[in-house]
Amino acid sequence: MLLAGRSFVLVAVALIVLVLLAGIVIYVNQLGVAAEALEVEKINVVDIDVEPGFFNPKHVVLTFSITIRNPTEYGFEVESITYKVYIGDDFLGEGSKKNIYIPPKTSQEILLELTIPLETLGQTIRDAVITAVKTGHLQVKLTGNITIPLKAYGLKLASTTIPYEETIAYKLCKTC
Repeated sequence: MLLAGRSFVLVAVALIVLVLLAGIVIYVNQLGVAAEALEVEKINVVDIDVEPGFFNPKHVVLTFSITIRNPTEYGFEVESITYKVYIGDDFLGEGSKKNIYIPPKTSQEILLELTIPLETLGQTIRDAVITAVKTGHLQVKLTGNITIPLKAYGLKLASTTIPYEETIAYKLCKTC
């Protein structure tokens, strides 16, 4: 009789654990589906600036904004937004921003910044910038990924990645 009672308790505990695990798996799956509903609404070049050195400029600083729309009922912690920047087809640099919160049913604008030492710019990119100065437009391409952790009880169980890519014709002359 004592053995039958123990077996019953073990079976009951196993069933409870199984139900809890199934609930966590279903919750994380729902969260993953909701996270995939996040979308990049728009990407803009906010500014292109030159940081002066003592006698001559040392760096070019590009500032971008990326607006992420969250149409869901869930708030999401974005683990990271990675980005690669191209002028035309030439790679300029890359960066990332971490730990951003996107509230439910909102659009969130996030600023990204890339600082490039002038001495690292290749001739092709210098030529593209010279052409841009002549034409008034600079073709800038931004590609990357938004990584969202899927958590249950504060523990990261999985993550989902949303890729994005946008080419922007940045107007150099604000009054043109």
